[in-house]
Amino acid sequence: MGEIMLEHALELSSDPANELVVIMGHGPMTPKENEMDLTIMARHAEAIKAGGGFRDVKYWNVQDDLPQDKRVLNVARVRGWIEDARARGMEAIVVTNVLTQSGIMKRLQNDVDGTGAKFNDTGLMQNPRFSDWIEAAVEENLR
Repeated sequence: MGEIMLEHALELSSDPANELVVIMGHGPMTPKENEMDLTIMARHAEAIKAGGGFRDVKYWNVQDDLPQDKRVLNVARVRGWIEDARARGMEAIVVTNVLTQSGIMKRLQNDVDGTGAKFNDTGLMQNPRFSDWIEAAVEENLR
């Protein structure tokens, strides 16, 4: 999954050493599940930073199913990272861990509209290597 997100970031990249990549996720509702998901996202962020040579990679879940007054705080965090990077002369690229080009993808894109960030709206399932990831995950769980 991290490799696919790296490909998505590189598709929009022109100067990785001067770019912030943000991984945005839908995210689970409960704090415990969200922390578990953020731990996984952290590993993807490290791989994207190393594999792409990006200046920085951050990650966060908007927790799309939370009440709007809580969700908006998560969106504000992501927008703040982008605005800070842009103020420091960096470009910002947003990728997601969303599987398809669904309604959530459009909501995430709307969440960063107006920030100047480049947004890759390709779902992870659209990558031919997605099936490799499924096979590896099944094999790992069967062991």
